Amino acid sequence: MRKFVLGALIALLVVLGLSGTITSQKANDSKDSKESSESTRHLIKTKHYSIDYHGPKADAEQAGKILEAAWEHYKGFFGAEPKLEDGKLLRVIVHQDRETFLAAVGRSGDDSHVAGIYNPNTEVAHLYNYPTTQGRHEVLLHECAHQFHYLSRMGTTTADHDWLIEGIAELLCYHHWDGKKLEMLVMPIMTAEDHFSSALKAFKSPEFKLSEFLTSSYEGDYDTWHAFASWLQYGDKGKNAANFAKLAREVEAEKDPIEAFKASFGDVDKAFASFLVWLEENQEHWSNEFPQWQSLGNRSLRGISESEAMAALKHDASEFETVLLLPDREEWLAGIVLNWIDDRNHVSVNINHEGLVVIQPTVDNVLEEPIKVSMPKPRKKGQRHFKVVRNRGDSVIYVDKREVKRFHCATGRFGLSVTKGSADFTEMKWKLVEDPKKTKK
Repeated sequence: MRKFVLGALIALLVVLGLSGTITSQKANDSKDSKESSESTRHLIKTKHYSIDYHGPKADAEQAGKILEAAWEHYKGFFGAEPKLEDGKLLRVIVHQDRETFLAAVGRSGDDSHVAGIYNPNTEVAHLYNYPTTQGRHEVLLHECAHQFHYLSRMGTTTADHDWLIEGIAELLCYHHWDGKKLEMLVMPIMTAEDHFSSALKAFKSPEFKLSEFLTSSYEGDYDTWHAFASWLQYGDKGKNAANFAKLAREVEAEKDPIEAFKASFGDVDKAFASFLVWLEENQEHWSNEFPQWQSLGNRSLRGISESEAMAALKHDASEFETVLLLPDREEWLAGIVLNWIDDRNHVSVNINHEGLVVIQPTVDNVLEEPIKVSMPKPRKKGQRHFKVVRNRGDSVIYVDKREVKRFHCATGRFGLSVTKGSADFTEMKWKLVEDPKKTKK
C-alpha cells in the first residue's frame, strides 16, 4: 500500500495581479475549445455563470450547482455583487488537465504547482480538473471568489495586499457540500496542507513583524494569509467580522494598511498577541493520511478511494465515536482506525455489507491475521455506530453499542477508514488525552 501524498492544494494557487497579467493569456483563451474532444467538453450555463468544463458531465453539472449556490454567500460577504447586464454571465473555464491549463494561461511547466488563476483583464477564472473532489471544489470557489471580489468591489484599485485579497479567497473556498446544500465561511475540519500549523510556526518566528506583514514588505504565503484572515473573520467568537469588513474596505480604497488596521483592531502588538492565542487554540484536529476526503459538515466527512482512504486525529484521544451511513451499493468496507502511528503501523476496524467486522492490524507494513466478528442487523436502519474507548492501555471497540473486541493498544491515534468506493461519517466526537473532560464536537 502506497501513500498518495497530496500536493499543496490551495497554498499553491496563483492569481495574476492587475499589473501582472500576461498578454498571451488573452490570446490563449481561444485555444480552450481545442484541448479536448466534444464528448468531454460541456458548456454549463446557470443564472450567473457560463462554465466551459473539460471533463466528466457529472463534475461539470456539480460545478454549476456549487457556484450558483455560492453566489448568495459571496454577495453576503462582499455586500455587493457584479453587475450582469444584457445577459452577461461570469466566465469560468475548467481545463482538462494541468498541461492544457498551463498552456491556456501562458504559464510554463515550471509553474506546475499552479492550480488556478483569475485574470482581471479578461475577467475569466481558470482552473483544471484537480485530482480530488474536495480540492477541485476549493480551487473553484477560491478563483471565483477573486472574480466576484474584483467585479463587485475592487474596480480599478491597485491594492494588491495578499493577506487581504488571497486571505479572503481562502476564507471563501473552504466549505461543506453534500451535493445539495453548500455551507461557506466555515473553519475547515481538515485541509491537505494543514495551514494553521505551518502558519503558527511562521508567525512565531523572531523575524516576523505584523507591521511588515500588513504592508506586504514581509513575503507571506497561503498558510499565513489563510490563518490571519480566519482570525480577522472568526476571532473573538465572530465579533471580529464587522471590524474586518471595515478594514477590507479601507485597504481596498488604498488607505495605509497599518493605520486602517489600528482603526479597526487597535494596537498592532496587542492584536497580534491576541491572534497568536487564537491560532494556537484553533489548530486543525484532523489530518488527511490517504486521499481523498470531502467535508460534509462540522462533524462529517466523506471518504473516497479506489483502494483505501484514511484520516486520523492529529492528537491522541481517550475516546472516539462516529456514525457510519451505510453506502448504497452491493459491496463496501468502511469503519474506524485505532493505534494509528503511520501507514505502516495501525489497526483498521471495518464493517462490510454483510455485517462482518474485520479488525486488521498492520505492523511494519505487514498485515497480521485479521480478527472477524459477525454483527446482527443495524440498530438503526442505514447506519452503524462506532465507538472506541482507551483505558489503561486497553482499547475497547463497540459497534452499535455492542462490545466487539478488547485488546492492548496503548498508543496511536484514532481515525476513519474507507476501502473501495465512498462512505460518509457523521456525528463525530472525541476526547483528547490532554483534556479528557472536554469533548470536541
